[in-house]
Amino acid sequence: MVVSRVVVTLLALLAVYMVWRQGHMETMVDRVEADLVYYNRVPKTGSENLAFIIRHLAAKNNFSHRRGGNPKQRHLSPGERKKEEERVWSLPRPCLSDGHMHHLGHLACPATWISMVREPIAWLSSRFRYDRRSHRVAVRRYSELVAMGVVRDRLRRSSHRPNHTVPPLVKEGTMEEWRRKDLSTCILQRDPECLPTRGQIGDLPSAYLCGQEQVCRRVGSREGLARAKATVESSYAVVGITEELDMTLGVLEHRLPSYFHGAHSLYHGTLGGGQGGGEPRAPQEHHEGPGQEPHQGGQGGAGGGHGAGAGPVPVAGGQAAQAGLDD
Repeated sequence: MVVSRVVVTLLALLAVYMVWRQGHMETMVDRVEADLVYYNRVPKTGSENLAFIIRHLAAKNNFSHRRGGNPKQRHLSPGERKKEEERVWSLPRPCLSDGHMHHLGHLACPATWISMVREPIAWLSSRFRYDRRSHRVAVRRYSELVAMGVVRDRLRRSSHRPNHTVPPLVKEGTMEEWRRKDLSTCILQRDPECLPTRGQIGDLPSAYLCGQEQVCRRVGSREGLARAKATVESSYAVVGITEELDMTLGVLEHRLPSYFHGAHSLYHGTLGGGQGGGEPRAPQEHHEGPGQEPHQGGQGGAGGGHGAGAGPVPVAGGQAAQAGLDD
């Protein structure tokens, strides 16, 4: 079935989503003391909403919360990686830093990693809608797809390459026609945007858990899948699940109490999440830059210690989160 093809293209994320849900929760009770937590956010997993909760917890639990740099730089060159390491090294302690970033591997300064994943079909649907939601985002995403050869712009072809033949299954049109495309049609017509070709390079959800190597961004790569699973087991203190936010907050609060103490009550109380279909209202996303001061809590808090690799990673389960958590 065509829908099965969609699941196959997101196999790495599905495997990570399921791997720790079968009978391991009883061993995932170790608490982690860390003076630096790195939340590398997978897009469209409700990450901006969790970052909003973290912002409130920073003031409550006396730690600094720093947003990452350029959200477009998720796969870094060696020079960009060095700059990111220098940024992380310079952060005050204790600190939680977040940003859309593929896993960086072993840093010069040890960090405890956390992240979130989402049911693959829900992730695909959310990403598809988000890419078309605003003109600014649509222009950026459409240009990326044209550069990748996933879509063909009729106007550009007619003016620059009049004799160019469009490959099979690649749809030709305009940006406005692309924005009006619906997900069901995209899947049923086997559009490469929704059914990427095996071996194609892209910003896969699994790459955030796998690493900076190109194999992590290759659709259908078994090696990338294996690396993502190994990294989750060895480097992450918690990998939450968007659809089970309640339990995710509970696991974070138990596993990293210096940062997430009170997260569950904050979400259900002050921020009004989980009540009558509501959810915390996250601010518009912004990132650190010159002259911008990130949110910072007080001094003190968690001390340094062993990293996230001290035990198996908990993947949260439990009550379903709100369907709107798709940022």
